[in-house]
Amino acid sequence: MWFADPVNGGCVRVAEGGELLDEVATDDLAFACMLGGPDGRHLFMLTSTASNPAETHVRSGRVQVVEVAVPHAGLP
Repeated sequence: MWFADPVNGGCVRVAEGGELLDEVATDDLAFACMLGGPDGRHLFMLTSTASNPAETHVRSGRVQVVEVAVPHAGLP
């Protein structure tokens, strides 16, 4: 399973039990991620430079995409 890791700035893939299998670093903080694309190997990551509500006026949110080795399993 992939999940966003905003503390360390990226997304990580872990196995059942917590073993780290893969990680993708981002320049910004990653808050959400999901696999998709035509073959299920595109990791879409929602990132921003900050999480402080007082800084939301900056509008630094982005969608970053990288191709990963292991495709999604099932839907979507």
